[in-house]
Amino acid sequence: KDSLDEKTLARLSRITDSATNISQQIEDVLNFVRNKPLDLDMISLSKILQVTINNIEIPERVNIHLPENDVSLECDPPKLQIVFMNLITNAIQAIEDKGDVFIRVNADSDFITIDVENSGPEIPSDVLPKIFDSLFTTKASGTGLGLSFCKKTIEQHNGTISVSNNPTTFTIKLQRDLEKS
Repeated sequence: KDSLDEKTLARLSRITDSATNISQQIEDVLNFVRNKPLDLDMISLSKILQVTINNIEIPERVNIHLPENDVSLECDPPKLQIVFMNLITNAIQAIEDKGDVFIRVNADSDFITIDVENSGPEIPSDVLPKIFDSLFTTKASGTGLGLSFCKKTIEQHNGTISVSNNPTTFTIKLQRDLEKS
């Protein structure tokens, strides 16, 4: 690398970024079309979030605020990790590399509610109703499958996912015990 000039290094960087982008798009498509049954396990939400955070490149000026409380839930951990990866990555992109992402959890005897809130601009009102639709995207290099995968996965867990503005917040509501559903 030391012997390469700046122009070559810039090209290599673009090639690497493009390969990463293509890889992510292929992964999005594969995750969406695979309809594997859930592989349920009882796991801590904090553990799922920590594994997810460790797999995301977080810009220096973005602060991820994890919940102070923890809850165990019955779920398919790798699928929920992809859900949180999508939501957190989208939040980071929305706040344009400077701001905060807050993840909060509330639980009662029947439901676990998880909010992923970001300090970025609101989602335009014409986009809000379509945000979970397959192939809908506002990103130049997006597949439009990330949030539809999130919706499909949460529904597979007999839960719901919704979005609201002021501030932009994605809310996941899961049944505490999937056996009751």
